[in-house]
Amino acid sequence: MNAVADSPHGSILVVDDEPRNLRAMEALLCATGCHVEIAASGAEALRRILRTDYALILLDVRMPDMDGFETAGLIRKLKRSRHTPIVFLTAAGEHADWVLRGYGAGAVDYLVKPVDPEVLKSKVAAFLELSSHSAGLATEVARQRVAQRELTRTKDDLEVKVRERAANLISAHERLRQEVQQRERAEAELLVAKRTAEDANRAKSEFLASMSHEIRTPMNGIIGLTQVVLDTPLSAEQRECLELVRASGESLLAIVNDILDLSKIEAGRLAIEHIPFQLQECIDEAMKPLAIVASRKGLRLTWEIAPQTPPVVVGDPVRLRQIVTNLAGNAVKFTSRGAVTLRVQGESPTDGALACLFSVEDTGIGIPAEQQAAIFAPFRQGDSSTARHYGGTGLGLPISARLVTLMGGRIWLESTPGEGTTFHFTLRLGVAAEQPLETPRLVAATDGAAGSRSAGEMRPLSVLLVEDNAVNRRLAEIVLSRRGHTVAAADTAPDALRALAERYFDLVLMDLQLPGMDGISATRAIRAAEKGGRRRVPVLALTAHALPGVREQCLEAGMDGYLTKPLKPADLLEAVERLGLLRPGAAAAQAAPQAAPRDPDRWTLLEEVGGDALLLEEICGLFARESAGQMQALRTAIDQGDSSSFARAAHTLRGMLRSVHAAAAEQLAGTLQPLDPCGQRDQALGICERLEDSLAVLRERFAAPQPSAPSGVAGPRRPTVSPPRL
Repeated sequence: MNAVADSPHGSILVVDDEPRNLRAMEALLCATGCHVEIAASGAEALRRILRTDYALILLDVRMPDMDGFETAGLIRKLKRSRHTPIVFLTAAGEHADWVLRGYGAGAVDYLVKPVDPEVLKSKVAAFLELSSHSAGLATEVARQRVAQRELTRTKDDLEVKVRERAANLISAHERLRQEVQQRERAEAELLVAKRTAEDANRAKSEFLASMSHEIRTPMNGIIGLTQVVLDTPLSAEQRECLELVRASGESLLAIVNDILDLSKIEAGRLAIEHIPFQLQECIDEAMKPLAIVASRKGLRLTWEIAPQTPPVVVGDPVRLRQIVTNLAGNAVKFTSRGAVTLRVQGESPTDGALACLFSVEDTGIGIPAEQQAAIFAPFRQGDSSTARHYGGTGLGLPISARLVTLMGGRIWLESTPGEGTTFHFTLRLGVAAEQPLETPRLVAATDGAAGSRSAGEMRPLSVLLVEDNAVNRRLAEIVLSRRGHTVAAADTAPDALRALAERYFDLVLMDLQLPGMDGISATRAIRAAEKGGRRRVPVLALTAHALPGVREQCLEAGMDGYLTKPLKPADLLEAVERLGLLRPGAAAAQAAPQAAPRDPDRWTLLEEVGGDALLLEEICGLFARESAGQMQALRTAIDQGDSSSFARAAHTLRGMLRSVHAAAAEQLAGTLQPLDPCGQRDQALGICERLEDSLAVLRERFAAPQPSAPSGVAGPRRPTVSPPRL
């Protein structure tokens, strides 16, 4: 009832000539929340009705001057109140014909005096609700009428527009027919242009491949022969000049490789591999070559992988190493003092996938905020002065960014000018179920496994070198001849096949890119001939770069391994020796129990640093200091029961021993890593005692007096080298 009373049609008009009745009914109805107006006569009621709409009229029958019947008749004649409900108020016992007369005058109901309050409230509520519904219905009808008029108007407007549109369509149809004809001609021309562009793109790719081969071939010769000369006695000035020649050649070769990589990425022709690999080894291979440059600048170069990261992951190790090398190399380049740090954080593997976060942090010059947006654009550096001062083509970061994207990750940076920069990138790698099995007999030139056989176990080999480039042929001949091997050369595959038909060779070095028949086809022909009973000959491939799929092609053709150009003397000899071509009787020796690992002497390390006695002196001194520090860290971790610090110190010490080829001591340090310093305290202390003794022997051996080296072997003194924190 209150809800009805609150509506705009909730007003009630009470008409009675008796003031007491008026006040009583007004009080009763107002108490229910209704809006009530009163009138003491029919005339006053008509005046009020002319000004106000009422939802209900309560009208007394007996009134002086104008009774209720006459008043009701006049109310019904007014348009405003024609449909307003009228309820007559009459005393009990009134004539029955009055009731009929009242209904005829327009009444809808009767209330008998004295009025029962509950009956009054009930009927008033019902009539008010009916009035509200009627008002809503009237509003809706009015709205529908307005809508109908709008619809009619819209229909008329639409018919006009349809007629206009039809005329426009007729005109447009003719224009469309003409445009279709023009489009067909344009598409035909576009198809011709597309084919021309595709031909041009293929020609561009072929040109880049040819240019790459033509540039890389002489550069390989320059770098390789420079290394050959560097292995001979030289004066200090000669060695310095040749080192600059080699460094310049390697820089030029790196630029060519970057341009080719960018071209392949933009053409969508760079494939990403998914193979198992050791994450630690991949990171080590990327960071260790940068240690020399960092040491010359007096920088501390460190890298670490979170302990919970799985050691064997699935992804593309070549491209990951390229990204890390680019980012860490840039960090070293743009840092003049302080440190460069690489951190690898792997989340817990889920569904066979590992989300890895790589961060390269430096304390270098930083990158202004306004230049950070363009830092990943090709051929761009922070500004032109940066390129002049630090050098470089500006391709490293763009290639890294695109490789990260191709591998399903993202890359970003945080930098403060004058304080340093941190590059972050994420990769989603697979987690290998077990350690990857090495393919039998396949040897990669960059594999530095400790199982390679020394030159003392090798017999002089008869080698057939199949290489169409005279410089590369000469380089390989010099390197192999110095080791006592005999080399026969052929510059085409048919010549090589004829040579093999005439005599037996212990080894074939086969270039993959030969004129006419390529190296893959030539190897297949060699293996086919061996099925007729000819003795099998090992074949090593020579390739410009280890593209995805080259390894599989080499295996499928029957090759035993591959070497990447530029040929480095050490890599060439190592790959040949790892094939295990033993001198007579050596096979029986191999079957005997292997000798215990031996630790190196100062002469061995001197060979590793290219005869640089001053550098060796610094490395030995640094090894003595750092190894003592790591041993102290081990003992502190045992005393405190700190498993994490203990494992980290053992791992770091093992890496230092590996870097100086101290196999026996490294093996001993390896037994420490899995131990628990709390539950296996006594065992850990015992191994530490033995390791201390081994380190003492190493320090004494490294510090032994150095026999005089040939004149000109020692290079300039270098800043202290910080060993990697593995």
